[in-house]
Amino acid sequence: SGRLAQQIENGAPFDVFASADVAYVERVIAAGAGDERTRRTYAFGRIVIWSDGPRHPDLKALADPSIAPIAVANPAHAPYGVAAVTALRRAGVYDAVAPRLVYGENVSDALRLASSGNADAAIVALSLAIASDGDWTLIDDSFHDPLEQALVVTAPPERAAGARGFADFIGGPEGRRVMRRYGFLLPGDPAPATAGRR
Repeated sequence: SGRLAQQIENGAPFDVFASADVAYVERVIAAGAGDERTRRTYAFGRIVIWSDGPRHPDLKALADPSIAPIAVANPAHAPYGVAAVTALRRAGVYDAVAPRLVYGENVSDALRLASSGNADAAIVALSLAIASDGDWTLIDDSFHDPLEQALVVTAPPERAAGARGFADFIGGPEGRRVMRRYGFLLPGDPAPATAGRR
């Protein structure tokens, strides 16, 4: 999200910017690269512990030194990486886990590291875990700050109508059904399942 925000601020030709951290959307708006009237929160993300082997029951299980390496998105610019590191700290296992962390460019890359066998586990987005072949356990959202996901139209005037239509679709009934299917938490919806397999 951070790198995309920077690209948009520098004139990258995107029509809609959707970020896993509302702060990046606010930054794009403040830079004059997004239409503030179209800014909206479309979902709240969740994180999970993912593995292609035995399911890890909770964050404390990752303190086991035999689980190595552990992949997370780079917290320097990836909101899901920030959430992962925060969760490890709040669970009291960060110091034990930190030497074994490997960083993906983004949350998809963190899952790729684990699913390819280059990491024993990963902390990734629930939406990716649901669509993957692996075991996962949901991390209680009290372990990290809310992953408020927002979007804003960044299209030039000649493409703005189509971009607004897409943004409206995401917030409409059909878009909300898609978001629910991939585990995103929407206002008023029940919490998703706590674990899953393939």
